[in-house]
Amino acid sequence: MIKGCIFDLDGTLLDSMKFWIDCGKNFVLKNNLVPEEGLSKKLFCMSLNDGNAYLQKKYFPDSSAEEVGKGVAAEIADAYKYSVEPKSGARELLERLYTKKIKCALATATPRNLFEPAFERLGLTKYFSVILTCPELNTHKDVPLIYEKSAQLLGTHPGETAVFEDALFAATTAARAGFYTVGVFDELSADDSFEMKKICNEYLKTPGDFVI
Repeated sequence: MIKGCIFDLDGTLLDSMKFWIDCGKNFVLKNNLVPEEGLSKKLFCMSLNDGNAYLQKKYFPDSSAEEVGKGVAAEIADAYKYSVEPKSGARELLERLYTKKIKCALATATPRNLFEPAFERLGLTKYFSVILTCPELNTHKDVPLIYEKSAQLLGTHPGETAVFEDALFAATTAARAGFYTVGVFDELSADDSFEMKKICNEYLKTPGDFVI
C-alpha cells in the first residue's frame, strides 16, 4: 500500500523540459544573433558550465562565460515565472493524493529560487509537506540520498513510497533503493521508454494515470 509519494519536477510534474533545452538558443536569439542548426541539442548534452563556455566562445566573445551564464539563467527564471505549466494530469493526481491525505514530497535537481515562482503562480505548494533540492543537499540523482531523505521526512518506508520520475537514470536510482518506482513519459526522454518500462513498477503516459 502506497503511503507517500515523491515527485520529480521537470518533465514529471511540470512541462518545463522544452524551456531547459531551448534556453541557450533563446538567449542567442534574444541578442539578435542567429543560432546554429542543432544548438539546443548540442548544449543539452553539455554541463551547464560547459554550455555557457561554448556560447561565450562562439557567440559572445566580448563577454565572460559567467555573464553568459547569468543571461541563460534569466531565460529559465522567466520561463518558470511566466510560462511553465503542469503536465497533463499532474494537478489532478496531486489533488487526489491531497484529498486522500497521502503525503507528498518534491525531490528536484532544480534550484529552489527557480521553481518557487512557478509553484506560487500555479498554486502547487500546498500539495507538498516536504520540498528538497539536490543543490541544497549537495547531491545528485545518481545516488538515492534525496529519495531516502524525502521518505524519512514523510515518515514512510521505501517500499510503501512511490517515486515519480521521467528520467531513466533517476528512476533506476530510486528502483535500486527499493522504492515503488513510477515512470512518467516525457517527449525529451521518449527514447528511453523501453528501458523505463523494464526498470519501473509502472510506466505512465501522464501522472494522472496513476491509480491510488
